[in-house]
Amino acid sequence: MYRFKYSNRREYASFLAQEAVSLLGDWIVGCGVEAVVPVPLYKGKQKRRGYNQAGLFAGKLAKMLRLSYEPAALVRMRDTTPQKVLDDKERKNNLKSAFQAADFVVKYKCILLVDDIYTTGSTAEAAAGELYAAGVKKIYFLAACIGEGF
Repeated sequence: MYRFKYSNRREYASFLAQEAVSLLGDWIVGCGVEAVVPVPLYKGKQKRRGYNQAGLFAGKLAKMLRLSYEPAALVRMRDTTPQKVLDDKERKNNLKSAFQAADFVVKYKCILLVDDIYTTGSTAEAAAGELYAAGVKKIYFLAACIGEGF
């Protein structure tokens, strides 16, 4: 995961998406998911890195499952401290008002929110909260891996 995230190993997205489809593809489609939405990076961080690893994974997954891919459905409004350096309480506070959902997401009733790493759930919770507030009725979450301690 480190190489995928920090060493420009974009090709890992295809492998991760194929594994997700093999393990969960039928379940995802059976849940009625209409669109796949990646957890966004702050625009400055994405510019420096050159890509959003969650976006690459989500895009490949959506294509393989023939679902809509909506990378603009959620925007990270501010640069947040990397979650990996914070404790549980700091992680929740770090993400307050960090995301904003686009107005168009209301057309989707069921979304699959995708990230690269799940540790405490703070990112998923904050991002999903914004999607719910925008009118999405069901949100499923998928991460490529889980963080330390799980």
